[in-house]
Amino acid sequence: MRAKVLIVVTVALIASLNVRGQDAAPAAAVSSGATDSDEAAVWTPRTLSKFRMPLVANSENGPLVSASCDQISDTLQVLLLKLGARPSDIKVDLRTCYGSSDRSADATFFVLAPPTNDKAAEGPIRAGWETVMMKGDCRFLEMATIKVLPLFTTRNVKRISGDVCARLGVGIFAQVLKSRGGRTAPP
Repeated sequence: MRAKVLIVVTVALIASLNVRGQDAAPAAAVSSGATDSDEAAVWTPRTLSKFRMPLVANSENGPLVSASCDQISDTLQVLLLKLGARPSDIKVDLRTCYGSSDRSADATFFVLAPPTNDKAAEGPIRAGWETVMMKGDCRFLEMATIKVLPLFTTRNVKRISGDVCARLGVGIFAQVLKSRGGRTAPP
């Protein structure tokens, strides 16, 4: 019974992490989808350490408890994908989660960044700015804005307070550099 409730809570949490380009007051400032012309970007490695989730309820009226290791892994992967991490490179390490009472995970992944003078292993690809609005648990989204979002190439990030999130239902609002597919023409 408890496992079924955990599964339902996990699915509900993951389903609530939707990327939206409309709905709330901040959306009026920037339209959804692509906002600029294409630009060159390269895949850049990132590391996230000790990713934790706020306490979760395992039933409708149950007490708040620490998220399970599987909940942390699943939620983190969905979050990284929604923000534009390259799916084939997301690696979530749960050793610290299973090995101690510190329910956290580490992750490595690749995000798009403007090219630098360094020689990238891969050539530049086409990218553009996309508005990302995410709904869900306000405490989780506030923590994600502080700890995860800075690892991505962003602009126009709006820090949304818990009160505003609860009222509007939007907890993350930013423009993120995302792949538009294909390689750019060589210089």
